[in-house]
Amino acid sequence: GWINGYRHKPEPEHLPVAIQALSRAGAFRDPESSGVYIGFVAGVIGANPEIAGDLIAQSFPMHPEDHWVMVRSIAHSGLPDWKHLLSEHAYRMPTRKVMIAKYIDGSLPTLNDTQAQTPPSTNDKIKRLLTGAKPPIPAVDWKLEASPELLDMLWGRFYATGDYGPILRIVGMLPFSKDNESVDKLTLGAMAKYTLANNSSRNPDLLEMLKRSARQQPEETAKILKQVTDAADTMQLTAIR
Repeated sequence: GWINGYRHKPEPEHLPVAIQALSRAGAFRDPESSGVYIGFVAGVIGANPEIAGDLIAQSFPMHPEDHWVMVRSIAHSGLPDWKHLLSEHAYRMPTRKVMIAKYIDGSLPTLNDTQAQTPPSTNDKIKRLLTGAKPPIPAVDWKLEASPELLDMLWGRFYATGDYGPILRIVGMLPFSKDNESVDKLTLGAMAKYTLANNSSRNPDLLEMLKRSARQQPEETAKILKQVTDAADTMQLTAIR
């Protein structure tokens, strides 16, 4: 409840207590089900650069097996100096030396990492010039592969900040719900569709955000998003599930 309502009443000073409580409760034992916590912690740290170091330091001590949570949260925080923060607090997480090194050298991608888009070919440019067709809206090519864990992390980031960016990336997963070539993508798209409908049915601000977003989405995505917002408006979540 505190995490879900946090964006309406930010209390970053309580983050270390929450992290230690989650650690004691064993909430971080399964990395695949901890994504929402990683995204949330990363979001709070990233939104409070002036006290980020203090929030990290005050989160210790915690169970050594949970050190990976802080490593990943710092890396995903989006702070310009996250690598410096990770190096500065590395001594607190001696069990994760390899993981820390891989994030710092770029071997492991973060939530904010992207790779360059392929520019349009000369033929494409000429074709658009002759036909008057509008150039397609470029999709951001994120290095972090779409997965249920990433979906959870994006929700955690939204809970921490209320920012539209994480929601936009979740909306970008909706076309996967029509993918009949890949079970993994089909499942992920269905998860994105249901979590958007379920959460927006209980959060009017999120529902309004999704309705505004539909006007800027490609036609296929906009149709699926309309199903999501209709389900949220009418509380017909069973059909979406």
